[in-house]
Amino acid sequence: MNIFLKTVLAALPLLAIAEEEAPFVSSIPPNPEEEAPVFLKQLVLADATEDSVSGKEVDLDSYPSLKALLEEKYFNQPLTETILMEIRKEILSYFNQEEQFLAAVEYPIQEVSSGVVTMNLLKAKVGKVTYPDSYWFTPDYYQKRLYMPEGSVIDKEAMLNNIAWINRNPFQFVSAVVSPGEKPGMTDIAFQVRDRFPVRFYVGADNTGTSFIEQGRLFTGFTWGNFFGRGDLLSFQYTGSPDFHRFKSYYGNYTCYLPWKHTLILFGGYATIHPDISSFKSEGQNGQMSGRYTIPFKPLYTALSHEVLFGYDFKNLNNSLFFVGETLFPVVQSTVQISQFVVGYQLQYEGERLKPFMKLELFFSPAEMVPKQNDAAFQALRPGAEARYAYGKGMLSDVIKIPRDFSFAYTLRGQYSSTALIASEQFPLGGYDTVRGYDERVYNSDSAVCVNLEIRSPPRHFSSTRKDALTILAFFDYGFGHNRDMGDGVPSSQYLMGVGPGIRYTYSPFVSARIDYGFNLHSVFGDSHSGRVHVGITAGY
Repeated sequence: MNIFLKTVLAALPLLAIAEEEAPFVSSIPPNPEEEAPVFLKQLVLADATEDSVSGKEVDLDSYPSLKALLEEKYFNQPLTETILMEIRKEILSYFNQEEQFLAAVEYPIQEVSSGVVTMNLLKAKVGKVTYPDSYWFTPDYYQKRLYMPEGSVIDKEAMLNNIAWINRNPFQFVSAVVSPGEKPGMTDIAFQVRDRFPVRFYVGADNTGTSFIEQGRLFTGFTWGNFFGRGDLLSFQYTGSPDFHRFKSYYGNYTCYLPWKHTLILFGGYATIHPDISSFKSEGQNGQMSGRYTIPFKPLYTALSHEVLFGYDFKNLNNSLFFVGETLFPVVQSTVQISQFVVGYQLQYEGERLKPFMKLELFFSPAEMVPKQNDAAFQALRPGAEARYAYGKGMLSDVIKIPRDFSFAYTLRGQYSSTALIASEQFPLGGYDTVRGYDERVYNSDSAVCVNLEIRSPPRHFSSTRKDALTILAFFDYGFGHNRDMGDGVPSSQYLMGVGPGIRYTYSPFVSARIDYGFNLHSVFGDSHSGRVHVGITAGY
């Protein structure tokens, strides 16, 4: 369960109108005949939120689980002060935990000899609202997004959804503490804020490049966490080869958190290459503009979160060398444009022991929608490729706690295509993110399966603040790929398999570093190494 949710839910029972402040007055008349006790025959719940002693009756049929609980445990039971207190606590617990509002329950003075009992339900109202410790984001910013007008009934569901939505921004964290207000029936709310300077700059290096355009990579960038003063995210990254000539790319991403709790993501980039190939005389270019619109399912604050997404990609490239480590086809320069749609669904569960994540996506290009999106242009880059295509991708991952504070992590990924694809749409196998021990993108596939398994040691801390963590791991990676329409004499399938150790080190939030050495257990075309090291480091503030 999310940390902020634990904080909120732990506070809720204290909140609102505390139990001890709600009056409970016994009015059960003395019964002169002990052999004829009064039995509970009917329970009337009245909405007394507007300060009336006996308000509008609440239909218990609207709360079937509460009604069934009360009928099973208390109906036809002798009426005593103990029974009435238990009933009141059951009702209070139900509304404060199961329903959208915080509440108190009163038992007013009444005659109960007929077996009919009336209890008043008072919905907690918003009293004083504060935002202590807000610094980089103003109280007005939080007030607009949390929207708790004074005097309104506290909608617990809406409040928790608003908090969860704000906490999607990595530069801020909000939790709520509520307490009895100064006036009867009013509840004060303090939104505890922990925010940080909403800009992060970073630099780093790794060796995720391909053999054609230099394996080394240097990068720098920033993320602005309050773009337009709206709490939106704007990111930019420059990446280049060590000589800043053979490879250069520019990438930007804008994430907009819409008021109706949907997300709009716009991203794109432009890259150029000057590969060390005698037959490649000019500059390679690759550009992309994309958008994603995600719709999360409520509630947003529970351990289970899931959403659907819709998107569009436009790509323009004049060669395949951006996406391949080795190629089975001649290097050809031909401009191709891609116009495709994507629909997807993703699910995540944050449990104490399990944290599974699943994502499914379908990419499709139903027609030749832009000028250079045609079969002839596609087949110049990849024989057999077509401008109309569809392919699906899937992913399932989890980190599972095992004895002695070790953990077991797995990632399963796959892709299936009904046609031959150009390199930008193929599934890459080989390298740090897929099968370690091989060069990056040593084998691209129309359809593929990739499995990554890791055993991780407990994190070891060297700093007294415990902000650092060193983890040692052992991994096993496997990938299988299949290509369509490869032609005579060219294998249509290939598999990769690698094992080895790795190290992860972080000093939050400034430094993260990784190193893996993979021994490849099966040789593939174009990669004669027996193994390879994969390294990366990022420093930021």
